[in-house]
Amino acid sequence: MPRIFRLYLVSALNGFGISLAFVAMILIFNVANLRHLVGTSDIGVMAAVAFWILNGIVFSGVQFAWALAQMVRVENAKIAEEQGGTPHR
Repeated sequence: MPRIFRLYLVSALNGFGISLAFVAMILIFNVANLRHLVGTSDIGVMAAVAFWILNGIVFSGVQFAWALAQMVRVENAKIAEEQGGTPHR
């Protein structure tokens, strides 16, 4: 499996895991009375799943972008060391 594809899959799993924790905390702490809305509505479970999936997409994208930025930063530092300079920050 190519390295970039593996990185994307790991980032997606991390993003959806963080999203699950985020949605759980929102429902546990009853932010904006969402626990009541999800619990009493007939489509509340579907709304919670949609909330989790949409947040998962966002958090996965952020995880992937951050990982790529860190890879570029490490590569720039290696190149600067090879050329005898200091890396740009």
